[in-house]
Amino acid sequence: LLLQSDPQRQVPVAWDPAAVLAVRPVSLEVQCEDSPGVLAAMSKAIASAGVNLGAVMLRKRPEGHGVGRLECLVASRDQLESVISRLQLVRGVLRVTRCNGGCKGPGLGRVARLNNEGKRRERARMALARLMLEA
Repeated sequence: LLLQSDPQRQVPVAWDPAAVLAVRPVSLEVQCEDSPGVLAAMSKAIASAGVNLGAVMLRKRPEGHGVGRLECLVASRDQLESVISRLQLVRGVLRVTRCNGGCKGPGLGRVARLNNEGKRRERARMALARLMLEA
């Protein structure tokens, strides 16, 4: 209302078309068939949207499919929506969801726990081996 009452307060502005947009990491959870070429096709779909991958974590599920977390480096919401749309078109992709606040879906949280458990077991084995060598 204030701008309408006093036109002298209006200032013309425009976005710099040459400005480089900052990329932000966005995690997506992808459920897919466990078959050769699916990961390559997903990577190609992401690249075709002009997006780079920051990280990939995949896990095979007992049901015969895989679940993965893909960290995509996107510059805009439109670019993110393009990535999601392109991933959904990949043969073998069953579902694509954005991870808001971290992926806690089936399998991915367990991957981190299993990795941590494996590290603990390895440390315990190494400590036991050192003790046996010292004896």
